[in-house]
Amino acid sequence: MDPTQFIIVIAAVIFAVVVLRRISTIKAVESPAQSMTTAPSPILSIPPGPPSSLESEPARIPSVQVEKYVRQHVVEIAEENFPDDLGYNWWIHRFTHHGALSYAEAEADQDVGYERIQFVFSTLVEGIPKHIATYCLEEGAYYLLCVSPDAPTDLPRRKA
Repeated sequence: MDPTQFIIVIAAVIFAVVVLRRISTIKAVESPAQSMTTAPSPILSIPPGPPSSLESEPARIPSVQVEKYVRQHVVEIAEENFPDDLGYNWWIHRFTHHGALSYAEAEADQDVGYERIQFVFSTLVEGIPKHIATYCLEEGAYYLLCVSPDAPTDLPRRKA
């Protein structure tokens, strides 16, 4: 496959994910009888993998600084991940820290297609935490939604 075909395939996959997310949001709006806590079923059901290698690395940025930074920038971080959902208010439910990874569980004040979102940050960088991945909550488990090129390749696809 040449690079042009590869780019076309990637663009088609991204487009399909966006369309499916929008369809699930429209269905939730059309069906008022559906519980607001019921999330759409995941596209792929992938068993959880082992923890990421970064979960055992020592963090360089203290967790207090990570939490402060994320609380101050959660709207900007969310809008980078959900560019169709600008102007929403976001709040952090909780933080968890595992080695060089910090997780911020967040929710928007309006529907973004998922019950909750979990933003993942690397704390191995100097200065500010680096957003490297995003998980979405569906049917009680977090599924990997997107990753940055800097993310470790061993991030689990599904987290319970």
